[in-house]
Amino acid sequence: MAKPTKSKAAPQLLSSAWTVMSCRQPAALDDYALVLRNKDGEYCKLWDASAFKRGTSVTVETITWENGYSDSFIVG
Repeated sequence: MAKPTKSKAAPQLLSSAWTVMSCRQPAALDDYALVLRNKDGEYCKLWDASAFKRGTSVTVETITWENGYSDSFIVG
């Protein structure tokens, strides 16, 4: 009798629009800490190698992996 195989859910990708509220670079780090806000008033914090001016619109892609963890990236 064959064991049933578990099918894994494919990673999910979500794109959303955000506005940069603040951008700072801690002295000991090379990356910039960005605080972003979306049109619904939600905030998130991301780290990026590029500096962005306050008020800049960016697109954030969030990928949710099979194990439930997620990663977010600024793509534009």
